Amino acid sequence: MGEKNDKPVNEERRVVGENLDRVLAIACRKQMRMKIAAGPDHFPFYIRFKQLLPDEIYLCDMQPTTEQEEEQLLVDSDIDVVFPLDRREHFAGRLMFKGRLDNLSGPLLYRIDRPRELLYIIKRRNERMAPTEGLPAACLSIGDKHTNEDVVVKNISADGIGLLLADERPAQPGMIFPPLKLKLSANIYLTLTAQVRHVTKLQTGGLYLGLMWEPMSKRQYEALFSYLSNLAESHRRSE
Repeated sequence: MGEKNDKPVNEERRVVGENLDRVLAIACRKQMRMKIAAGPDHFPFYIRFKQLLPDEIYLCDMQPTTEQEEEQLLVDSDIDVVFPLDRREHFAGRLMFKGRLDNLSGPLLYRIDRPRELLYIIKRRNERMAPTEGLPAACLSIGDKHTNEDVVVKNISADGIGLLLADERPAQPGMIFPPLKLKLSANIYLTLTAQVRHVTKLQTGGLYLGLMWEPMSKRQYEALFSYLSNLAESHRRSE
């Protein structure tokens, strides 16, 4: 029987008015990255805040940017959005996606409605699942270095991964970690890039790293989602 899910303990409250204006102003000033999707189980895109207007927000640097994938975001349709201001504080809502801005002389920009309300979420624990004996997850290499058994996948989700490292190595919140080559279950191989979100030094030596996925392709997302769906079902059966 595998280790049970890390059950999230979240606090939520609504943010409106001047408080919301401050949040949006900070997000634009820092050009924070927002995750957007047509629905909870849809392929996510990542995009950065660019400019705050009275009724709209301009966004830039969408990833991925192939037209075929971008067609999933229908103009004048609602999308789910979520973005952080720090490691634990997130803001989420459902807004209207207005498509590309007709801006031939500058960088490609996208538009969404300026929200009148967002949910403020404090995530005390990430919604991640531990691999099971029947659905293992292994980190085969980090960058060009094979890991053997000195790196253990502690938990994994659609948002990121938790790794136990036997040896300490340079890692600071915000840095982009070298690409991880993963083997999920018996036949899913993925190489994904992730950003370090938090670092914990262990009393026994080594590190625990919480990593958040960088943008991935639709094929990679579907393969990861397939594994996670099977893993969630495995945990439900074991309860």
